[in-house]
Amino acid sequence: MLPSLSFFKIITMGWQIFIQKPWRNFFLICLPYLVSLLILNLAATALPELTFTPKQILEAINTPEMARVALASLVTLVINVVLSTVSQLLSFRIIDTYFMDKDLDLLSFIKSKYLGLLLVNTLAYLIIIGGFILILPGIYFAYAFLFAGLNYLVMEEKGLTSLKQSKKFMKVYGPESVFMASLVLLFLVMVLLPLSSIPYVGQALNLAPATFWFYLSLYLLYFKGAKIEMINKQKHEKQKNSSSNNRRIG
Repeated sequence: MLPSLSFFKIITMGWQIFIQKPWRNFFLICLPYLVSLLILNLAATALPELTFTPKQILEAINTPEMARVALASLVTLVINVVLSTVSQLLSFRIIDTYFMDKDLDLLSFIKSKYLGLLLVNTLAYLIIIGGFILILPGIYFAYAFLFAGLNYLVMEEKGLTSLKQSKKFMKVYGPESVFMASLVLLFLVMVLLPLSSIPYVGQALNLAPATFWFYLSLYLLYFKGAKIEMINKQKHEKQKNSSSNNRRIG
């Protein structure tokens, strides 16, 4: 039975999930961020130090230094997509295990779901990045595809179908979902901000738990929406059956 979705309930529910096995959960939640941080720090040491005033950008275009920065930006984007997909899978599995009383069984779960989720995320990123060329379309696509990953993980809707279903879901539940999920993420980032001062790993320790709670809020909001849809469908079928029975009696 899912809880009512107040901000306080989402925060406390996340804590209840986390403390079941805190050391394991903390390690799993932070792992993708720590790997990403290590790779990005290694890449940064090999890049030239460039400042990006308009004049300097124009002077640097078509130079080897700018080419290296562009390549590093592309590699960074790929790393973010790959590792954020791992983070999404790990968070989903920890949350789903709690609610559905399943075995964690991470390796087989990642093996069966990773490529499908990576495809959904990659499609979403490409459309969003393309939209950001004109700014407003990019913002809209980022909003519309918020539940694309969950559609794949829960309903196993692949590729573009998952994106379309997310867009459909957001038409009804979008404003509440964005408000609540953003509020949770902002609150946790601010609470965990002191951790950012820890050398080398601080950024990961700040963002990883906050993002876990963000995924939790999406999970709860998704199933709340699915539950409402199911109740509405049952009501509709009941009214339809009742209407058919009345015609027969008449």
